[in-house]
Amino acid sequence: MTSTNDNTEFDLVFSETGKGDAPDTTSLVKRAALLVIALVVIAGTLVYWVLGNRERQLIGDLQQRTEILSSTRAEILKTWLGSLGSSGQRLSRSDLFRLFAAEVGLAGGPPGRDSPLSAQVPYMIQAITEYARQEGLIGAYLVDRRGRAMLASGGAPALTGAQRDAAVAAHVSKTRRVTPARETGRGLTVDVILPVAPPQEKDPAAPATVAGVFVFTTSIQAALGDILKPSPLMGASDRTRLIQVTGKTRFELDPRTQPSLVPRQWGEVPGAGENLPFGMRSSAAGDTPVLSSGTWVPGMPWLVVHEVDAGLALASLKAFRWGVIGFALAVTLLLVAAFTAFWWHQASDHSQALAGQYKDLGSRINAQRRFLENVMRTLTEMVGLKGTGGSYVYVNPSFAEAVERSQDAVTGLDDSEIFGRGTAEALEKTDAQARDTGKPVMVEKVIHLPGGPRHLQFTKVPYRDEDGNITGILSVARDVTELREAESKRQAAFQQMTGALVRTIENVDPFLAGHTRNVHEVGLGIAERLGLGAEEVATIDITAMLAQIGKVSIPREIVAKSDRLTPGEFDIMKSHVDNALGILRGVDFGLPVVATLAQVYERLDGSGYPKGLAGDQVGLAARILGVADVFSARLERRSYRDAISPQEAIAVLADNAQKYDSRVVEALKEFIGSVAGEKLVAKIQGA
Repeated sequence: MTSTNDNTEFDLVFSETGKGDAPDTTSLVKRAALLVIALVVIAGTLVYWVLGNRERQLIGDLQQRTEILSSTRAEILKTWLGSLGSSGQRLSRSDLFRLFAAEVGLAGGPPGRDSPLSAQVPYMIQAITEYARQEGLIGAYLVDRRGRAMLASGGAPALTGAQRDAAVAAHVSKTRRVTPARETGRGLTVDVILPVAPPQEKDPAAPATVAGVFVFTTSIQAALGDILKPSPLMGASDRTRLIQVTGKTRFELDPRTQPSLVPRQWGEVPGAGENLPFGMRSSAAGDTPVLSSGTWVPGMPWLVVHEVDAGLALASLKAFRWGVIGFALAVTLLLVAAFTAFWWHQASDHSQALAGQYKDLGSRINAQRRFLENVMRTLTEMVGLKGTGGSYVYVNPSFAEAVERSQDAVTGLDDSEIFGRGTAEALEKTDAQARDTGKPVMVEKVIHLPGGPRHLQFTKVPYRDEDGNITGILSVARDVTELREAESKRQAAFQQMTGALVRTIENVDPFLAGHTRNVHEVGLGIAERLGLGAEEVATIDITAMLAQIGKVSIPREIVAKSDRLTPGEFDIMKSHVDNALGILRGVDFGLPVVATLAQVYERLDGSGYPKGLAGDQVGLAARILGVADVFSARLERRSYRDAISPQEAIAVLADNAQKYDSRVVEALKEFIGSVAGEKLVAKIQGA
């Protein structure tokens, strides 16, 4: 198929060179120089863009993956460690054990026979033994301030010196402690130490003095192995390591090996409170180069390090980089040869020598053209050149293969004949933008090819002739379908993680069961009535599911309290917003989720918390979730108050227009009157 007159520049570039009658010397030199420059510009632009884009995408994906996986595992470990030994509070806060520990402390030894408590010793030993059996503990001990065991569960091994030292330290700190892991016959083991307050202490949860401590020794081998098992987000070259740092000693906790506490010589440990930034370094297990980042587990000398083998991850990038270097060298040699021929032609008066040099120059230019064609043939990206009339004058093999036609069959066709009218109109807009601005234009489209729909990332570059006039468009399309599918899988994994966090929160307080999902559905219903955009709806969707996450760090006796909170307790409860912001710090949602979560409990009149924002300082998404939270809470029964009807709840919101956005309240009223709203209200009231 022949090209039209508007494709003269492309005919010059891709036609056979060095055949037919020789042109005059000046024309030959000019055309040779233009051809060399055109080929260098096309090849250099194409390869530079592909290499740079591929490197940025690869490194960015690796950084995001390692940071998310290390921080997520660290947060899961924090939550799990916080739950260890929580059931032991029924012993540490028992009046009998508190009285016994206080009397032993005063007497400096076990109670005498005339003491009323001496008769209770067998019962207390039985109670400790039964608790240790139910919880699967290795041993349970009541220890005095000198590190001596006052009571111990049946069959418990003797306390070690390290355990005694930890118990003495807990007497001084008067707080719950979890010791670093150690290797025993039961695998990896830790001690959970709970303070025992004397009877005169009114608040055993935060005692001013301590009469003794309970030491619960438990195996963490199985639980740690489950937490550290491979995630669906991890690739074949990924590895998550848990490093325990005590002074200058480094151990890796690996439940899959024997022994499970493995010494490591690793000098990359960051300071306390500083996470390990993403970068290239040696693996924690040896000298293998890895790309990694790490996150400390709060309250423990544990660093979660997620590693990706650098050699495997960057192998394709290195191979591609060598290809670019080879291409640059080849083009440089061709340029030297071309201009050497120019000088030779200008200096020679002999016609035969001139003809020979011309033939040599033509051969070299043909070699350069063949080299470029080889480059185009090996590229996986779809490359096409269009003339000013919109028809393709050249496509590379990848382009032809994607549309299931030969290269000759595609040449001369336009986008509507290849992809259809709708797709052609969208692509023509980007062509026009590139021609109008004279700059590269990037756009991503879903194109329906014979093999099925594919996500293609197009780059449109204006092609200019020797006078600088735009004579066509260079189009490069990269298939990013697998990347987009991977992003969808990552989003699904994130949603599963969010659901797990919500279930963790609801386990802390039974009254929260269902409340998070009620707020989520009401918030989305209001957003739909207000006609919000996709980004705002997505922000509300995620924020609603995470709004209660900070309550994990609030004392359980406050979160699960059945009566109204005192002013002091409510002040502690309000800190859940700051706790949530701390948990989510560094997580890149790509949406203003964290900023919205910080404002959910703010009010328009400045009476909210944590910062007392007012008016326009409170964003629309936060106003919607604030209204949804109050509405859902008022429909849910509490032990200290009854639930009210939807109409009464809306009336409460409407009567407080100084606090709640009246437009949002009106949208809530419309949603509750809909079929979906009535079903949701029925579900809440029936819960």
